Amino acid sequence: MSRSQDALWRVSEDELRDMNPVRARDLIIECFFRTQSQALRVSSERHRDVRDRELRDTMCVALRLRFEDLGLDFENPTADCIGTIADELTREAEIWGTPVHVLEHHIGELRKIESCLRGGPDGRRPAASH
Repeated sequence: MSRSQDALWRVSEDELRDMNPVRARDLIIECFFRTQSQALRVSSERHRDVRDRELRDTMCVALRLRFEDLGLDFENPTADCIGTIADELTREAEIWGTPVHVLEHHIGELRKIESCLRGGPDGRRPAASH
């Protein structure tokens, strides 16, 4: 595994516990920040001096605007809203030229978040009652 792959963000089991839409939204912000931070560092030496706080703030504003553009409520997200925004961010990251290995890794992390939000830590939905 290359050095850049070693540094990829992973959502922890603790972060996945007691998942709710607001927590999922915050984890997506973190994932989006880490994806773009990694992409900048992988793609160009000139971006290595971008401050994490600056980038995180920019990503949070971008995500808030994306929610708004899609008619979604940033402050009170739903599980469906989280799925929509995760798909949109994936498409945008592809358009921006995020390196494939970074993108694929973070898509996997987004799917873990979505699975926990929709059905628990193992991604299974609760059994339907009859």
